[in-house]
Amino acid sequence: MIDLTLAQGAEHTKPENLRKIIDIINKERITFLGKHDVNVPQANIKLAREYADKILSEYKCGGDMSIPIEVSPMSYAVEEKYDGYSYLNVEGRFFSKSLSNAAGSKGMPVEKTDRVIHLADILKKVYEQCGADLHGELYKIGGISDDVTRIMGCNADEAQRRQAQALEQEGYIGPLHYMLIDIRAVHDKLLINEPHRLRRAILKWVYTKYIQPLDPHGYIQLTEELSGDPNEEFRRIVTAGGEGIIIKREDALYIPGKKPANNWIKGKKKITHDVFMLGLNAGTGKNAGLFGSIRFGHMVDGKIVECGNCSSGLEDDMRTYIYNNADKLITNKQVFEIEAIQESAKSFRNAVFLRLRDDKGWEECTPVNIRVKESLI
Repeated sequence: MIDLTLAQGAEHTKPENLRKIIDIINKERITFLGKHDVNVPQANIKLAREYADKILSEYKCGGDMSIPIEVSPMSYAVEEKYDGYSYLNVEGRFFSKSLSNAAGSKGMPVEKTDRVIHLADILKKVYEQCGADLHGELYKIGGISDDVTRIMGCNADEAQRRQAQALEQEGYIGPLHYMLIDIRAVHDKLLINEPHRLRRAILKWVYTKYIQPLDPHGYIQLTEELSGDPNEEFRRIVTAGGEGIIIKREDALYIPGKKPANNWIKGKKKITHDVFMLGLNAGTGKNAGLFGSIRFGHMVDGKIVECGNCSSGLEDDMRTYIYNNADKLITNKQVFEIEAIQESAKSFRNAVFLRLRDDKGWEECTPVNIRVKESLI
């Protein structure tokens, strides 16, 4: 029976933890890349050499000098984060992270292979050659996660029609692409109990040796390893319209169904935005006598669109003020500023209340006024 349980995605961490991790990354890189490895743990350097030998002897990867096996001795890897959805590719077939509610499905991940035949055809051939069991993210070049939902959320015929149309209108960047982020097996041997540094080296080898020769249009990509200061890499990516970065512990195992703290950390683009009040959600616990969160919205194409809830950042006096004046504030669509993660033009999450905005009218709250934060911390 194929194990279709993904390792859970990256999570956020506290700013103080992130600062410590970034300090480690920068100290190691400054010395190692400068050919002085005093700040790179000697145990890591020794392990990298041992894992390179293990990859060749146990997993039968490498041996071709034109495609070297490169195992990182660093404590962390940094990669760009893409705005898409995680999918497993097992035996060339695509399975979503969401579980099926269909009768008799036993809550298994949903197969969506027939929506992305152009990707499945390539990876089925790869599987036949090397038994690669892959984990990646479906994404639309220049798009957002909603663009993936437009394809994967409809039936197979419509998904194929939409992608054929995108191919005709946009060329090879139009259909969905698959960004490889991990590998779970190769040559019929599981890798989930191996550290990320070993899995990454094998994934890079599989991508170079098997995938690239079968993919002339570049539909399948491998996440780039970023070598600069994570703060600067983050700023570069988000100012160019990207999603952010992922920081991965190099000794982290692939643990299906779990999200161990600080194994994968996401530094995701945050925005500040002016929204207006639409209502209050009931409170619980210490807020049972007041309210739990503010329902908020903004204007999209001249229409009011509810786009999230905000509970964090509200001091007790502000929460009391809003509760005591709720009818007036909601009727007048009181504007307030939030910091949040933008999922789409109609969806924001992890919203934090910053301040009331009496200097703005609710009609001015539109996506065009969203401001991107360029700092990682």
